[in-house]
Amino acid sequence: MNFSRRTRFAYVIGLMAFLRALDLTITYAYTPDLSGEWNPVVSFLGGSWTGLIAAQLAILGLVAVSAYFYFARPPLAPMPPKLSFRDFTYVYFFGTLHGWPKRLYALPRNWRQILASHGFVLTVAALLVSAFAIVHNALLVWRWRPYETFVLARHGLYFPSVFVLAALAPYVYFFAREYRRYRERAAEGSAR
Repeated sequence: MNFSRRTRFAYVIGLMAFLRALDLTITYAYTPDLSGEWNPVVSFLGGSWTGLIAAQLAILGLVAVSAYFYFARPPLAPMPPKLSFRDFTYVYFFGTLHGWPKRLYALPRNWRQILASHGFVLTVAALLVSAFAIVHNALLVWRWRPYETFVLARHGLYFPSVFVLAALAPYVYFFAREYRRYRERAAEGSAR
């Protein structure tokens, strides 16, 4: 991991720690006894601040390990030229291009790249969910009535939708960016 990657890694983990601490602070302002907390982890861990803080530390640790795999990722492995986006994502995980029948049962080979992609996705998703939780809790603390009404009426669809989007958006962004790098490298190679 070079210095600039270490610095970015430290910033990301620092930002994540700050967001988690801010979320805990706003949660305390909204519901000091956790009776109004919507986080399912709270009910799973018995509804205590100790359990909630332990869960936050575990999440921070998981994100730190995941972010490390992203920031320590190896350079993009050489790939066949002129791959479509779909084939690129397949080769990214599996190392070689297979026909459709074998794609159904082939096992991934590029574990470092898999860990790097998942590290990026988990890190960005955790940052997005943290920011969402802070805004959500702040709006509840401020008792903004339109938001409270909206959340109470649609919480069964609202929260899962936010979490799914927070997971899918980083995947799409990550692979779009990696595919762009692949095509730029292929263009540089053909220009030589």
